[in-house]
Amino acid sequence: MLGRSGRLRHPPALFSTSAASLGATLAVIHLVFCAFITASLADISA
Repeated sequence: MLGRSGRLRHPPALFSTSAASLGATLAVIHLVFCAFITASLADISA
């Protein structure tokens, strides 16, 4: 599918799926990072 400017235009469904998977990946990384920080702070204060 070509857009008016000649660039490739993705279907909305494909874009939303990739955006959702990217958001889920970032959420998992965020949770792991927060858990790591919490564990580090608990080790320091213990």
